[in-house]
Amino acid sequence: MRILGGSFEGERLRGTIREVGADWQTIRADGTMELDVRCLLETSTGDLIHLRGAGLRHGPPEVIARMSKGEDVDPASYYFREVTVHGCASAVIHRCHENIDIQKTYII
Repeated sequence: MRILGGSFEGERLRGTIREVGADWQTIRADGTMELDVRCLLETSTGDLIHLRGAGLRHGPPEVIARMSKGEDVDPASYYFREVTVHGCASAVIHRCHENIDIQKTYII
């Protein structure tokens, strides 16, 4: 899936998600979804951040089927975790090289 853009905002960083990169989703035979994301973020100060993410989502077949239809489901009824790694050339945003972020992800 193409990355169509967007925005991000946190305590110390905000900006836009550029319309480059992709979100690859592979569904295994057991129904587990593997996620591989690569995108480019541009901060409000013009710095570029490369983001790489990998994740897994699985749960009972009936819950996954409901999610596939766009229905709301209880986040506790399925597993969805993602890890992201960031890289940038900016000396100002040096912290992006110091962290690996792990998210507990929900479908909204």
